Amino acid sequence: MYNQRKLKQETSITGLLPAFISLIIFALTSIIWDLIIGFKFLGAIMIFYALFISYSYFRTKNMGSIVSSLYMVSLGAFFISISKYVVNGIRVEFQTESKVILLITIIFLFWLLYLMFTRKLKWRGSEILELAAKNIEENKGSYTERPLPIGKVDYSKENIKAFSKFFEKNLLGLTY
Repeated sequence: MYNQRKLKQETSITGLLPAFISLIIFALTSIIWDLIIGFKFLGAIMIFYALFISYSYFRTKNMGSIVSSLYMVSLGAFFISISKYVVNGIRVEFQTESKVILLITIIFLFWLLYLMFTRKLKWRGSEILELAAKNIEENKGSYTERPLPIGKVDYSKENIKAFSKFFEKNLLGLTY
């Protein structure tokens, strides 16, 4: 039986900090001004976050980034659209535009959940390191202590660029 080395699980809350900051800004703007301004600020923050997420799409060409960005835009648009229908902190009936935007947001949410459960949004760099750290049992005619080159392999510049794009698109790492 081999010794399996695992990296520590990510348990920090740094990924949730933007959400906490957004909620604090929403609460403060709602208290200082009113709920209408709070929803407009929250919607603008969501659209601002969508810009950051869309940058990762341009970097990796991973479809999950663009879906996440579109979700954030639709969520921001929903918050902005409902701000028109809040009177003295009381919710009033949503108009058709808010209902349509909410439906679009829910569709993007379920799409993101599907991508999350199929692990299309997970960076896999740590998994590669864990596989590389596994011990290998030596058998006759199998692995050696140090792999030796068996010949010369020719790769073109286009082959390397194509591999680099595949590497980034599948969230294995970023190439430079």
